[in-house]
Amino acid sequence: MNARTWSALGLKYNPFSPDVPVEALWVSPRTEHFCWRVNNQVREGGFALVTGDVGTGKSVTLRVLAERLGGLRDVTVGTLTHPRSRVADFYRELGELFGTTCTASNRWGGFKALREKWHAHIDATLMRPVLLIDEAQEMYPEVLSELRVLTSTCFDSRAILTVVLAGDARLPEMFRREELVPLGSRMRVRMTHEYATREELRYASTYSKGQLLEVTRQNAPGGLVRGRYDVEGLDAKGRVMLRDESGKLIKFDPAAIDPSDKRDALRLSEKHKETIYEGDKIRWTEKDDARGLMKSEEARILGIRDGIVTLENKAGETVELKQNDRMLERMGLAYAINMHQAQGDTRDMAIGEMHSSARHLSNQRLALVMITRVRDDITIVTNDRERLLAQIDRNPGDKTSALETLGEKQVEAKRSAREAGEFRPTIPDHLRAPEDRQASASRIDPASLRATPQIDVPERNIERSR
Repeated sequence: MNARTWSALGLKYNPFSPDVPVEALWVSPRTEHFCWRVNNQVREGGFALVTGDVGTGKSVTLRVLAERLGGLRDVTVGTLTHPRSRVADFYRELGELFGTTCTASNRWGGFKALREKWHAHIDATLMRPVLLIDEAQEMYPEVLSELRVLTSTCFDSRAILTVVLAGDARLPEMFRREELVPLGSRMRVRMTHEYATREELRYASTYSKGQLLEVTRQNAPGGLVRGRYDVEGLDAKGRVMLRDESGKLIKFDPAAIDPSDKRDALRLSEKHKETIYEGDKIRWTEKDDARGLMKSEEARILGIRDGIVTLENKAGETVELKQNDRMLERMGLAYAINMHQAQGDTRDMAIGEMHSSARHLSNQRLALVMITRVRDDITIVTNDRERLLAQIDRNPGDKTSALETLGEKQVEAKRSAREAGEFRPTIPDHLRAPEDRQASASRIDPASLRATPQIDVPERNIERSR
């Protein structure tokens, strides 16, 4: 395809070339949101993660992110080009990226010089430098551990570098290793390519080789019938090449999808490997009414024997899933839930995470949901206790309509008394220390503890006579 052909088609660049300029790329809403979150993270530092299978757009996401971060004032962006380096070469490349000298013979000197360089940059600009690492699954575990230690100070309470790691499905698996668990737990922003939205499905650029397209009803757009199709890529005319379950190759034009059709006949997903073990808690991403497996409900893996996964669903029933069972592809690990999912769910103990910078999520309503979903004990982990309490105190979490926001409609009167009050949750008596319990007991009116005389009623007399 030459430049004359592009002009005839109204194109400025070859759309099938891998080096299309960033300004000509279509950026999905999901990628826009990820870039926005990383932009905010530059002020506080920490780790971000992009994962997905080969060809799903991880490197393109980093290109877009690098372009956005490069436009920010006082932000230094470095890209690691050799992820297979050992620790000594890793320090040398970091020194070259951030303008300091690091030698293999003096690793402590390089460690100190880099941290001093980053501290000086933060003091001058209040922004953290940024390090982008593509193909991070190729990095040695000892290098990843060194990076974690290098970027944290003040007993791990302050990050002095923003690091964005991008890699395929092997990268999350690496974080399961004992020496990398601390790093895996520090990912503040994550982006995993999952189901495409209804609008994204209308663009050929959304599809890439290795993805899976599920058609959930007959007479779907493009003449597709119910079934599963492997995405083989795009042809020269921008049509999507699909291979059905019988091996037949089909050409599909995503522009044929009606934007007003709300029935969600197509579902595009990316294949990724998930390892499960006996005792794991999982959550269903789809439902199976016949076996009582409901979407978003939890289940527990009881055993894995001879290719059969035995699990217990929420109702306590035992279900067996054989190899190639569709529900094995519709599960995810249930190590955490958000506070919206926690409504209606009660646990004995829990660990909650709230960040003071999440202005819209750190509010009184969601904090109340978190606290009241636990029977016995909850530990809330945060970056700054006082800032979090102040943020919750300022934000009641009430939802307002557009007309209320504009002042054209008032549904209820302002609750000035509640807004003026402070958010100070109290500790239940059974969780207090013994000395605190004695102090609180001294303030109780003894008269309120007297037993109320029982009144005999006919039903009670009959029960006693038995």
